[in-house]
Amino acid sequence: MLSATEKLSDYISSLFASVSIINSISTEDLFFLKLTCQTFSKDSEEYKAAYRILRGVQRGKVQIIEEALVS
Repeated sequence: MLSATEKLSDYISSLFASVSIINSISTEDLFFLKLTCQTFSKDSEEYKAAYRILRGVQRGKVQIIEEALVS
């Protein structure tokens, strides 16, 4: 059974892959990534992936949509 951290890591990986392909993120996932950046240390892979997506949103390269990408 996966730990909570492993589940979060898997979810972030799936989300990163989805955003990389379609260049959009749901408002729900955007909020999740903001919390992730506050939770993980700056040296962690999870933080780096979340921060990279958030920077894409800030720069206008990633659009915000209403529906969730990863379930």
